[in-house]
Amino acid sequence: MSIEKKITDVWCEILKTDQVNADDHFLDLGGDSLIATQIVSRLNETFHVDMPISIIFKKPTINELAQHIASVPQTTYLPIKINQSAKESTLSFAQERLWFIDQLENGSPFYNITKAYRISGKLDMNAIKKSMDTLIARHESLRASFHTIDGCPFQKITADQEFETSSITDLTSLPPHEQRDAVDKIFSEEVSRIFDLSKSSLFRAILMKTAKTEYILLLNMHHIISDGWSMGVISKELSCCYEAFARNQAPDLPSLQIQYSDFSIWQKERLKGEVLEQQLQYWKDQLRAVPPVLELPADHPRPAAITYNGDKETFTLPGNLSRALKALSRAYEATLFMTLLAVFKILLHVYSGQEDIIVAFPIANRNRK
Repeated sequence: MSIEKKITDVWCEILKTDQVNADDHFLDLGGDSLIATQIVSRLNETFHVDMPISIIFKKPTINELAQHIASVPQTTYLPIKINQSAKESTLSFAQERLWFIDQLENGSPFYNITKAYRISGKLDMNAIKKSMDTLIARHESLRASFHTIDGCPFQKITADQEFETSSITDLTSLPPHEQRDAVDKIFSEEVSRIFDLSKSSLFRAILMKTAKTEYILLLNMHHIISDGWSMGVISKELSCCYEAFARNQAPDLPSLQIQYSDFSIWQKERLKGEVLEQQLQYWKDQLRAVPPVLELPADHPRPAAITYNGDKETFTLPGNLSRALKALSRAYEATLFMTLLAVFKILLHVYSGQEDIIVAFPIANRNRK
């Protein structure tokens, strides 16, 4: 199979399209940074090369990518190995950060991750319970707890754990406005509940009945065992399991090649010694001269302790402005996100006068399938 054909297959799979021409531009096909990450990851695995994500923006067509891949040397592709006996394992760097923050703040709800589902129709509680048990048995992270030995954290995977079914909170007797207030109150209380990381119950669910055949299922878990991408996996598998069990069938889920603890061990073995020092030194150099606080004019002084108070503002750009921004992004071989982030930083510069500005935003943090 030719290089072009292999690249085309990867593009079609990730971009969810049936056909891609060799000269089609990545950005014109709806590509963004998350999609680029997946494509580069898959191509590195397929061709045993080590390409950075930026290559997609420098070589944005299949033809250009194929020529580049043909010219670069192959590298040793280190697969993530399965560790059958890893019932107690090291933490990934991301988990260590979250564990340290939890210890520093003596527990905090700030890193709770929640997802709500609206269920319509007759509810099958047995199917809900079996679905949750299936997910917990399937994913080791949902059975993880975090402990220390001589001050060093490690995660322990419980061999067997059933989901603790919560009773249904019946809100059907409340008038609409009171019901909305009751749902908001339950959400707020659950989101604010602190997880004890030393207990293997970092995954909770609450079920509310809002009408005769209407329900809300709220899932809550700590970020140390999950993230936004993982919640998408949970949503997909939960739906698959519930539909199957409700029909008295077995869910059709693909087998898992690795668990997260396998990745944690692989990451620590790969990033150590000189390799780790180079990574650390890079960020030390980047952040060395950056002011710790962005001096923005404000009508209230900064609090002595961080509160995490915030809000969201949602708005829609006019169609002509949206098209112009996309055209500008395309002209500079950038995604729309890159362009809007640049605009935001310019705005911060105008208000603060500072030229070194740090903006934090979440990333997918995945470079392996």
